[in-house]
Amino acid sequence: MNFKSLLVIVCIMFASVSAQTQQEMVTVPKASLTADQQAALAQQGLQDKIATYGKWVGLGDEVGKAVDGSLKAITSNAVELSKTGVGHFTMFIIAWKVIGDKAIAVLVGLLFLIFFTPIFVWSFWRMCIPRRVLTSKDKDGKKEWRIINFNDNHETEVSRWAHFVVLIIFLLAESFIFFGKS
Repeated sequence: MNFKSLLVIVCIMFASVSAQTQQEMVTVPKASLTADQQAALAQQGLQDKIATYGKWVGLGDEVGKAVDGSLKAITSNAVELSKTGVGHFTMFIIAWKVIGDKAIAVLVGLLFLIFFTPIFVWSFWRMCIPRRVLTSKDKDGKKEWRIINFNDNHETEVSRWAHFVVLIIFLLAESFIFFGKS
């Protein structure tokens, strides 16, 4: 016997077995059924629903257990990794990626503020505010002072406006440093 004839015989056997197991189906309206048949049909539908819901519950339980196991494995491995030097470096890199740019912006902004503000105040006081200046000192310790008033001097107005412009530029630079990279 060759392979082709064996294959034909097997196909004929399966066809005859499947033909024997098929049942003939008839569709009838529910109103034609007796009360016992309708109750049996409702019971069968309920059992089908319970079986379907049971499969979904089982699947949900399996997914929950898998997620729980995965999270436990991840957290235990993360704790073990965090105790090593590589773990410390990894946590530093993650923290740097999250807040590094903001930390640099705040640090540069604060340094800029700390160093620029005293210089700006000193310059403004020196160039724009009327002040007393020591003009002479006697041998007896008598001092002579003169008040320098900048109100009638054109250079003082230019200096005041220059300080105002520099202050605006400073404030814009500070706001860009703090809020520029959102």
